[in-house]
Amino acid sequence: MTTSSGYANAPLEWPPPRRFLLQRHQDISGVSGVGLVASGVMWADGSIALHWHTKIRSHVIFPAIEDMLELHGHSGATELIWLDEEPQP
Repeated sequence: MTTSSGYANAPLEWPPPRRFLLQRHQDISGVSGVGLVASGVMWADGSIALHWHTKIRSHVIFPAIEDMLELHGHSGATELIWLDEEPQP
């Protein structure tokens, strides 16, 4: 079956993306500084779009939040702050 989105087996309604911030408490790498260093969204499929607030801005896509935190969490030096409630099933 093809839905109005044009994708086979896609749900008729996707939940909106869930927004978040990355708060860096300690800059272990010496690159991004401390404070609110990035913002992003988690899509309904769990993938992540991340925007860095550094001098040279960039965007990165991750397949899952765990992958992003493994790379940028710096062993707890970075806090993930959700701006939106988790969608209900």
